[in-house]
Amino acid sequence: MESLSDSQQEAVREMSSDRIRGRLLRAEMDEEQVYSMGRAELLGATANVMLEAKMAAATVQTNSDPKTELQVHFEMMRMQLEQRDREVHVRPGMFTA
Repeated sequence: MESLSDSQQEAVREMSSDRIRGRLLRAEMDEEQVYSMGRAELLGATANVMLEAKMAAATVQTNSDPKTELQVHFEMMRMQLEQRDREVHVRPGMFTA
């Protein structure tokens, strides 16, 4: 979530869990996995989907320049690693309502 802008974070937090699940299912995530997620996991997965979409759009725009494409790819990998690091350091039950 921290990789999103403040306004994006706020918008995601205000979404109902059902709306988030629908968004994740439209992003072709596994239905069983989506419905087994808690609120914190749903928020994190939604942030990942949003970041991936943003990076995919940037890649489409920069396909003509291999150096820029490599930079976009590197940035996407960095964000994914940061997200995984945050997920590892989140204690279970930390964000339950």
